[in-house]
Amino acid sequence: IDEQGFVTLDQGSPEVHLGALAPQIENAVDAVVNDKWGAELGAEPGNALLVSTGITAPDKVVKPLTRLLPRQTSVQRLDSVARFGLDINAKQTAFVVGSVSSAVGVFNYTVLGGGRIAPEPAWVRANITTAQVPILGSVTCNKAIMPQLTAALREVVETGLADEINPAEYAGCYYPRFIAGSTTLSNHSFGLALDLNTPGNQRGTVGEMDRTVVAIFKRWGFGWGGDWRFTDPMHFEAVRIVDVR
Repeated sequence: IDEQGFVTLDQGSPEVHLGALAPQIENAVDAVVNDKWGAELGAEPGNALLVSTGITAPDKVVKPLTRLLPRQTSVQRLDSVARFGLDINAKQTAFVVGSVSSAVGVFNYTVLGGGRIAPEPAWVRANITTAQVPILGSVTCNKAIMPQLTAALREVVETGLADEINPAEYAGCYYPRFIAGSTTLSNHSFGLALDLNTPGNQRGTVGEMDRTVVAIFKRWGFGWGGDWRFTDPMHFEAVRIVDVR
């Protein structure tokens, strides 16, 4: 934290001004911001209510709260969250912010074993599709990125670099799960990310991905995991929605 109270979260991220430091509920509350900064960040206003049950066991109030609140509301026992990472009996809701938030909307899901999740079926029907794209063939992704993914792969072909992407080493796009070892949703959960040439582009390495291919994907709205502090050079994810004409 600098002298003005600002901190940079990650390389390329905007600086965040800290108003106060306070202990949070582990694995349940990521950050607390005021109304002004919530609006600036595009956060969903009033997205949570924290209730203390005092000496009463939290499970005693879950059913009464569930009856009182709208049907889609996620009621979570944070004592379980603090110990085990997630309350697997609760419906979870993610409010995605940023330039691709319109491609996700409100994302309701339940937690499965092994780091996997089950998105609400209605969301899957409305947002996930399977289509043919150059080089890779049939892929299943978020329909919002299909045009720019097709355009990026077409440009790779037109540039003469099709051999730099091995379709046999494609590891998928839509895969509803958490980031490995965490309770943070992967962009694969939304069908907004894909992994290419996996054997030679493992996490923590510089990878073998052709840098011209990387540049083409960036032009078409994709970020590259090779730029991250802990690299993931097989990984490309939509960071903005591109209007392909």
